[in-house]
Order: sequence, then C-alpha cells, then structure tokens
Amino acid sequence: MHCQPRARKPTDRPNPVLRLQGKVIMEVESYKYLGVHIDSQLRWRTQENEAMAKATAYILMSSTQTHAAVIRLGGHSQDDLRTRHLVCISAQEGGQAKQHRFTTLAITGGLRTSPNDLLDAHAGVLPVNLMLERICHTATIRAVTLPRGHPIRAMVRGYSKAPAKTHLTPLQKLIERYKMKPSRLETIMPDPRPPTYKKTFTVTIAKSKEESIKDEKEDDTDIRVYTDGSGYEGSVGAAAVLYRKGITEPVKTLRFHLGSLKKHTTYEGETVGSILAVWMLQG
Repeated sequence: MHCQPRARKPTDRPNPVLRLQGKVIMEVESYKYLGVHIDSQLRWRTQENEAMAKATAYILMSSTQTHAAVIRLGGHSQDDLRTRHLVCISAQEGGQAKQHRFTTLAITGGLRTSPNDLLDAHAGVLPVNLMLERICHTATIRAVTLPRGHPIRAMVRGYSKAPAKTHLTPLQKLIERYKMKPSRLETIMPDPRPPTYKKTFTVTIAKSKEESIKDEKEDDTDIRVYTDGSGYEGSVGAAAVLYRKGITEPVKTLRFHLGSLKKHTTYEGETVGSILAVWMLQG
C-alpha cells in the first residue's frame, strides 16, 4: 500500500506514477483491505461513513420488527433492540445522534416530535455522549488490566508512564483522557470451581427481616456464630462472636481492623469475618 500526498495547489506537480513489475498501480481515493476502508490521506472518513451507513440500515431494519404483532412472530423485543443498539455505536457523535433517535423511537413507540431527552429516559438508554464516554472508558479499563503475556500490555504500561506529546494514537488518547494508571488498579483473581464441586454446608437466605429474626429465635443448635464485615468512617473491619446454648452472653469475640477504605473493600471485611468464625470453631 502506497499513500501519496494530495496536491494542495493547482500548480503543484502531479504525483509520480507507481510501477511494480512493469504494471502501473492506479491511484484511488480509498481501498478496502481486510474489511477496513483505507483512504490515501489516512483520515478514516470513508471507513466512518461506511460504518454509519451500515449501522443506520441495521437500526432501520430492526425497528420494523419491534411491534407487538411482529414480536409474537419472532421479531426483536425492545430489550433486544436496546442491546443491539450498543453494537451500532460509531465514533461520529453527530451522525450517531440520528441513529440514537431512530432506536429510542422504535423502543418507546413515541411520536416523531418527541424530544430526545424524554425518549432517552423512557427507553432506558444513556444519551449519545454519555454512551460513547462509557464505551471508551470500558475499553480503556480493559486495556490497562490485560494479563501478562498479552502483546498490548507492555505498550499500554509504557504509554501510561511516558505519555506522548504529539501524534497521539487512539490508545494514547484514551489513556491520557481518563488518566489510567495500571499500578493503581488491583487484580482480583477469580476462584473457579469444578463441575463436580459439592458444598459442605447449607446456605439459607431469609426472604425478609422478620423471617430472619424468626429463624434465629427457632435455632436450637449448641453453638451459634455471628459474623460481619463492613466499612465505617473510612475504615474496614470485621468481627465475629460465638454463643453457646443456654448462655445469653457471647463466649468468644474476635475483631480485626483491615485498614483504610482506600486500600480495602467491604467484601474483604465480609471474608475476614468468615475467617474469624472458622478460627473460633477450630479453637
């Protein structure tokens, strides 16, 4: 692929002819390569226009299948169209506003003269600018939290440490816009369980506060342990108490202070409370 400069003045000399193996390569305004339209000036305007045209056609086609009679025959529901609308988001906010209005009108069935802010509220979707902002923010978070071995991980961390001053790439613009620092993010590893996993305990969740109090009063076990972990006044802590049958006062009490809410979460406090309960039962 060879991109030639465009003549700015009528007096500029024409671009030289490009020959490869005796064949003259014709100059075109844009060329589609691997599904991407690339223009001679790398402005991506052709690609944006093509994406906008496809998104508009798709939304108009889907909007005709949101009526109740069509939905019963297998058409798209309002929730389905609301989800599909996120796929049609384009980088051109101006053109996206028109697509966004088509979608909200199809979801709500509102009048053509309905204002955009009212349609957004009743359709349950964000305005165009906030929707684009959320998509870009989500993409940035995914980029800065890539695992080790990913080819873009080192590039993202380099951009966050030494941002470029000129000629920023789209990834650099996102990192600079949201001030993302990979060192400030915590990696929480998932805890997968095999399909053959069997619980060693029974979990029962009361439907209401009154039912929970009733179940607690009817509990006739010899040992009862109560745990809790939460954040309070900027700190996270956990506690556990153990009661024995026939004794109104707690037999054992354990407390643990994790630290500031800036470094710990309420879920950590809940987990530590469960660990304290296990320590009590072991002792």
